[in-house]
Amino acid sequence: MKKTAAILTGALIVGGIGVGSQFITPGDKAQAEKTAEEQNLKISYEKAKEIVLKEKKGSISEMELEQEADGWVYEAEVKSKGIEYDFTINADTGEVTKMHEDDDSSDDGSVNQDEVKVTMEEAKKAALKEVKGKVTEAELESDDGQAVYKFEIVAEDGREAEVEISAESGETVKTEWEDKD
Repeated sequence: MKKTAAILTGALIVGGIGVGSQFITPGDKAQAEKTAEEQNLKISYEKAKEIVLKEKKGSISEMELEQEADGWVYEAEVKSKGIEYDFTINADTGEVTKMHEDDDSSDDGSVNQDEVKVTMEEAKKAALKEVKGKVTEAELESDDGQAVYKFEIVAEDGREAEVEISAESGETVKTEWEDKD
């Protein structure tokens, strides 16, 4: 009986229960709240959660606050009825700027080589123009169906950033800065 209870408990923990449950560490949430306060953002982490779950009932599997070229956004992944949805919420207005079904079955990480028009070296130069420093990791992968180069860079000031460069155009897709604790 104890073995059955342990297995059932484990399945419930791994599977997640309840509408609106989330698997985000307290440190992630605390860091996002601190950053939101420091940046005087109008939408708190909790408010962003409410907005996402109002749009799509389910469980939040991941949520983070990121700075993009046009400002701060919350990015969230919601799992609902076995389907994963990606959301982007403007951290100043609360507007949902992106919502799409993430069809992982068609995005297995393999890159369509017809999309690759930029070499790794050209992409690396573009990434280092975005963030001056030293590249510590580089890879070509498919991200939401788009071929991108992802670079981990340690900036000259010691901070770490991830820069995504389009393998088709050579333009910067996204720059994410890691917070120093």
